[in-house]
Amino acid sequence: MRARSMQDQYDDVGIDLEDKNTRKGNNRGNCDYFFSHFKYAQKGIDLDTRGNVLNNILKSIVTVFPLQEEIDQGCFIGLYELARLDQLQQLPDGWMIEVLQKAKQTFSSSALVHSKGKVQWAHTRPGATWSAPSAMSNFLRELYIMNGGEINLPYHGDGALMQVATNPAQGLIPNA
Repeated sequence: MRARSMQDQYDDVGIDLEDKNTRKGNNRGNCDYFFSHFKYAQKGIDLDTRGNVLNNILKSIVTVFPLQEEIDQGCFIGLYELARLDQLQQLPDGWMIEVLQKAKQTFSSSALVHSKGKVQWAHTRPGATWSAPSAMSNFLRELYIMNGGEINLPYHGDGALMQVATNPAQGLIPNA
């Protein structure tokens, strides 16, 4: 049942759930978009078996970054983690789109958001192992705040801050 619900969300948004090699081959799906990170796809449906959260994540990424064929796994897991942290479900409808729109004010593509998140993580935590859910949710949150967002987004606490506005990695913020 979960697998069917998960597949329904991908079908609804027009995203093929397939790895990169399949996408490059003759057996690729017919959709304009694809997502290759199966582990994250499963997390999305585990959070909400009806698929509403997963559907919102996918639609938000496609809406804000429509020109990218691959659904970026960093933005996906960042939105997932923010939704997971919102245990009381207090965030307003459309918050995911708003968060990504604010991130896009600084970085023009979802892949760039992801790669810059990794740069900032390494800058603020030299030698630390990459923790995508924490890093990307906090990175998206801080970009959102830095760009004037007003929703009170959840986060992992002050010790998990990425310091985007106060201690950015050299060259992190364009034209800064």
